Amino acid sequence: MPRKKLTEEEKIERNKERVRNKILNNEPLTITDLAKLLNKKSCTIKKWEWDEMIPKPNLVNGVRMYNVKDLSKVLHGIYNYPWQRKVVDLAEIKQLMDYVDSVVNVNSIKKRDICASPYEFKGELY
Repeated sequence: MPRKKLTEEEKIERNKERVRNKILNNEPLTITDLAKLLNKKSCTIKKWEWDEMIPKPNLVNGVRMYNVKDLSKVLHGIYNYPWQRKVVDLAEIKQLMDYVDSVVNVNSIKKRDICASPYEFKGELY
């Protein structure tokens, strides 16, 4: 049987879900993973690094690798940059930023279950 063709929206959501799982498992992200999470291209992320809008990540064997703390700094950099036009969806970046910050804080103290999606995060600890 042939596979069902996914729509663009389904592909984007599937890619974001894979990246969220990497974040939950505290695995480092590549620049491609970050681009998929932000729905941008890798060259855009590199340009932002070149323009010093976001911090440069660690290089591992020549590959940009973002750990969860680096990802938090990147999202804060994107959110706080004074954009001249609508390049990114700041509301979505804010949700991702809050989610990643909660993962960074919670990974060290393990006080609550981490949701699989940043859109489910309510900012509550139990």
